[in-house]
Amino acid sequence: MAFIVKRKILTLQFEEGHDLFGATVRCRSASLGTLMEVGEEAELARTGGGAVLSRVRDLLTVFTDRIESWDLADEDGTEIPPTVDGLLMLDADVALDLVLTWVDVIMSVKGDRDLGKDSTSGEPFPEALLPMAVA
Repeated sequence: MAFIVKRKILTLQFEEGHDLFGATVRCRSASLGTLMEVGEEAELARTGGGAVLSRVRDLLTVFTDRIESWDLADEDGTEIPPTVDGLLMLDADVALDLVLTWVDVIMSVKGDRDLGKDSTSGEPFPEALLPMAVA
């Protein structure tokens, strides 16, 4: 029987002071192949400014296809649909920041992965005993 790899559900969180602070956005991860396909669009969105926004539509589609739920609404309290059209209703900087945050979360490599049990065999090796070259 094969090992079943489960898709991850991510919850995007934004720091206090961010335009989306307090919003809850739940979305699925994406395959490495998908990220490679839209990687150029992500970089264009990050660095290219308004002149290339039309070229990032594929990235927006990939993102919105993976949204499980969000609680975004406009100033009147009308819910914004989690679709490309919904993203296009948002201010450009907010929409792009939302999408790029998702890309960043997917592409980040956790440095705190559990690589096995911690050593409990005693004190750390004393640095003073390490051999050093003296000039």
